[in-house]
Amino acid sequence: MKNLTLILFAILAFTACESGGSGKYAAIDKELKALETNEQKRSYLTKILVIDQQFRKGQEDELRVKGIDTKEYKDFMDNRSKLDRENYKKIDRYIEMYGHPKPFDVSLNLTAVPITVIEHGGDFDEQSKHFSVLFQAFKKGYFTNYIFVKYLQKMHHLKFGKYHKMKSPYTEEEQIEELQRVLGLSLTNNK
Repeated sequence: MKNLTLILFAILAFTACESGGSGKYAAIDKELKALETNEQKRSYLTKILVIDQQFRKGQEDELRVKGIDTKEYKDFMDNRSKLDRENYKKIDRYIEMYGHPKPFDVSLNLTAVPITVIEHGGDFDEQSKHFSVLFQAFKKGYFTNYIFVKYLQKMHHLKFGKYHKMKSPYTEEEQIEELQRVLGLSLTNNK
């Protein structure tokens, strides 16, 4: 629990959103405008990823053993949801300001940060909003089929309350095409 407290403190220090400025994204926009070099962008994306993964790493499984009806587990899930929403806002604004990160600017590993964060923190409409950008990044090889399928499956779950099932055998490419069709996603109906 001590680790959880330290992580939450780090999150609050990193995400001090809506403090000062006008508009609900003023603090985030200020952070993003300060990213003048690729090194600063790499650092920004790395912080988001590290906080996201450290928060999840092992603690959810530990708390599940104690029971999902415990106060500790419910507090963890509430805090995870808040973190995911905050990270979503940051990535949403990052994409609006800079576009999807490119491997030669930030590294291939960090090009998956936006899809990871969007999959964790966005509702169906928010995830749909970024489909075209993420699809183009996927087509350029910025992340794997597995990551893109996971994102589409999360969208399916958000829209229909369950994950999409296909009759085997099928390839990941076929699964991607099928999920796009079922979800009504195309490159022309999204930003």
